[in-house]
Amino acid sequence: MKKIKIFEYDCMLFFLTQGFSLISLNIYTKNVKTDAYLIPIIGTIIGIIPLLLFTKIKEKNSKLNINSLNIKIFGKIFGNIINTIFIILAFIIGAYIFFILTNFISVEYLYKTPLNFISFAFALPTIYILTKNISIISRSIVILIFIEIILFITSSLGLFGQINTHELFPIFQNNISEFFKTVFLHVSFILTPLFFLNIFSKNEIQNSKNLKKHTIIAYLIGNIVFFLTIFFNISILGIELIEVYQYPEYEVLKFANIAGFINNLEPALAIYWMINLFSFIVICFYYSKKSILQITKFKNTNKFNIFFSCTVLIICLLSNNIFKQFSITNLFIVISFIFICIIFFLWIIKNSN
Repeated sequence: MKKIKIFEYDCMLFFLTQGFSLISLNIYTKNVKTDAYLIPIIGTIIGIIPLLLFTKIKEKNSKLNINSLNIKIFGKIFGNIINTIFIILAFIIGAYIFFILTNFISVEYLYKTPLNFISFAFALPTIYILTKNISIISRSIVILIFIEIILFITSSLGLFGQINTHELFPIFQNNISEFFKTVFLHVSFILTPLFFLNIFSKNEIQNSKNLKKHTIIAYLIGNIVFFLTIFFNISILGIELIEVYQYPEYEVLKFANIAGFINNLEPALAIYWMINLFSFIVICFYYSKKSILQITKFKNTNKFNIFFSCTVLIICLLSNNIFKQFSITNLFIVISFIFICIIFFLWIIKNSN
């Protein structure tokens, strides 16, 4: 059984908190206007509770990952039905974020290039890394996190001097029910992807004695970055400009200015978003890969890799056509999160009996 290091697990957790960050700003500002930068703050506090419950179950069933636990709790038939639903969910969310990635590149960089060509170009490295074992995948994610840190610090330093605090007010001028609906949406955006880390049992993580502590720290860092992303956009662009741009997170980077003379950094700094989304996609598809292998007990690894690679390639190429017509709605993510919470609630009841 190959294991991952606790820091590698932390890096995966961080990237999963960032998966919806490129599309959330427009949704939040549309719902609650200026209050959008408060959403991650309240959402982080509320999200701690289910996160701790998820971690507790993981620690209590240290030898079992999500698939084994479902079979143990619900039996082989119903357990595998639930496992299959989660596999499909991972494919859908991974494919949707892949569409966001390729569409972002098309809009901001390669607007004259056919979208299917961009999809094919990014599907290849995704497939390649998925053919490797988890040790290589997790080490690759660690390398990406260091690049991510450098890009985030650089962009933050460049944007800090451009902040206009007047854009942050007034607050709480909108319907309070709409505010808390958006908070719940944020919790769903963050915690639904984190569920995919349950593909690793506690025993598959090295030095997992302080798993709860590491989980909380990585979760908080991810939400702080999420908050800063929204904070910089609102305080620099303002609500009116945010509503104009499809990807204001990219447009705000045009204001980055370091030491008064280093500017026009947005093409390089935007790699930050590509790394975020790419890592998120890999983790989602890896969840599906490992789950299928575990359920089907496929013994020929080479044949399975060919089958899975073709499946991922088809999904990636179809994602453009599918999600242009049928975009994932906020309701889909919320329902997915509620379904996950129900399964966890049933686990708690079964374990307590």
